[in-house]
Amino acid sequence: MAIRLGTVTPPYGLSSLLAAKVAETNVLKMMRHILMFVFIYLFAILLIIFIPEIVTFLPNLLMD
Repeated sequence: MAIRLGTVTPPYGLSSLLAAKVAETNVLKMMRHILMFVFIYLFAILLIIFIPEIVTFLPNLLMD
């Protein structure tokens, strides 16, 4: 998830740069529209960092 977030956000947001080039628009104008998704990704990453049981619950359930 963190790698995906890195491909979307500038300065190294290759996905954003390519999408802006294809759509023939400015990256900053496009970032306004994807900012909500960036915050959702950040929230999910922080949730996984601080509560790892969310991710490991199902594998632990299947292993037992």
